[in-house]
Amino acid sequence: MARDGHALSGPAGGPPWGHVFSIDRLARNLQDLLRLLGQLTDKGVTVQFIESQVPADVLLALRELGIHVLPVHDSVIVGRSNKGKAREVMLSCLLRGTGVPGILGVVRE
Repeated sequence: MARDGHALSGPAGGPPWGHVFSIDRLARNLQDLLRLLGQLTDKGVTVQFIESQVPADVLLALRELGIHVLPVHDSVIVGRSNKGKAREVMLSCLLRGTGVPGILGVVRE
């Protein structure tokens, strides 16, 4: 493609994708897009940090209660006698960490 002023042109001097394309306009649009993505990325990192803190808080709280726990992804494995307390602790940590009440279920008895 040849550059003609600030516009790209396709074969035989026609526009490359059926329209005239300004390099300056593309650069401005990309800068705007990158600023927006930067803002979203910052928010994403913040959410990921909060999400990582909730399970850590759960593990620490259960340890303080003397409950043996095995973390598995977004859940924990505890003895049957501790499932109610573990559920209570998980809901409490989720609410404290996010400000949002959670919904939890027991996968296996």
